[in-house]
Amino acid sequence: MTQTINIEKILFNEIFFNCKIKIILTPIRYREKVFVMRVFIILLILILSLQSGTRADYVRDFEIEGFSIGDSLLNYMTYDEIKKELNKDNNYYYKNKTYVSILSSNKIYENLEIYDDIFFIIKSKNDNKFFIKGIEAQLKIDKNISECYKKQRSIANDIQKYFQELNINEIKYDVEKSELEGSKDKSVRYIDMPLPNEAGEFRVACHEREDTNLLFVIINSKEFMNALHN
Repeated sequence: MTQTINIEKILFNEIFFNCKIKIILTPIRYREKVFVMRVFIILLILILSLQSGTRADYVRDFEIEGFSIGDSLLNYMTYDEIKKELNKDNNYYYKNKTYVSILSSNKIYENLEIYDDIFFIIKSKNDNKFFIKGIEAQLKIDKNISECYKKQRSIANDIQKYFQELNINEIKYDVEKSELEGSKDKSVRYIDMPLPNEAGEFRVACHEREDTNLLFVIINSKEFMNALHN
């Protein structure tokens, strides 16, 4: 059973707790090169055991470009490709270099349907399966930053409407200018949406830059968020 949710119009009659959800951000280019963002959420019903009284990890129910939290990166990249990315000098590390954000392989990049780039957060060591702890999808916004803010607001609203039964609280803030010194960013605005019971977090971010603005849609696992907060 499949249902589709559009960013401008929610087209579903009932929300099922036991579900597999897929978020796809679809940009459409017109001749004027205007981006129109639509969010489709495809709802797939799962049959769970009667003994299961609680829902599974919320974050693992989501996919971006076919990738989910908890997947082994070896399903999509070879061991040598992952090690090659890990050995790059420009990787971004978190939490005393325990976690690292790496760029996808050329093969993944060439087959992206929606985004311009996608990054995976994995453990930098002691994980031979390279399980995905976070997914960062990036889309370039050629217009001014206000256009990015509009898309950011629409995506956040759609996620909150879909999960209205979970009462997701939104945390919206702009990064202080002093914190951006030395970076390429002129400004950064986050909308964070932590899931109940610290199950993980959604983040939709706008990065204003001189050459082009960047929209990020990010899903982080409970494990990764706990590591950052602790």
